[in-house]
Amino acid sequence: MIERAASTQSSHGSRARRWVVRGLVTIGAIWVGTHGFIWVANATRIYLGFDKPPAASFSSPDGEFKAVVFVSMGGGPATSYCDTSIYVVASATPAADIREDRHLVYAASCGGLSEGHWEQNIRWTSESQLEIAFDPSVGARGSTGEMTIKGYAAGGKVRIGYLFKQAGGSW
Repeated sequence: MIERAASTQSSHGSRARRWVVRGLVTIGAIWVGTHGFIWVANATRIYLGFDKPPAASFSSPDGEFKAVVFVSMGGGPATSYCDTSIYVVASATPAADIREDRHLVYAASCGGLSEGHWEQNIRWTSESQLEIAFDPSVGARGSTGEMTIKGYAAGGKVRIGYLFKQAGGSW
């Protein structure tokens, strides 16, 4: 009888320990999952550059449209990246809507536009024509080796022209 009581107490003790361990594991899993989700969501937002202001903005001569430049960069020693993108929108477009895919006219790795010297490479030649000068051999060197260029924007109201840098270095 004494042995039975002792074994009952030890089984209750181990059962309670199992519930405590299960509870702590569950709480830990929920904490890790929640914080992991938050980290991924923030990392994605930061990687895409949605939290950064435009690097430059150029209004058309009549003020109806604007070309907006964004630069996204980051990563670590072996995973660094730098991308430049240009969006053309109506001047009244809210900031939150500028980076929609339908407004994108140029996207490539940094270097193709001589970043920081925007006015040398992006200019309006008329109220409805934007000209972008870039070096395609540099712009396509990024992590994917791809670039995007589109010939029209703003529902076909703005024509985009491109000047490609030649091997000799002139435009």
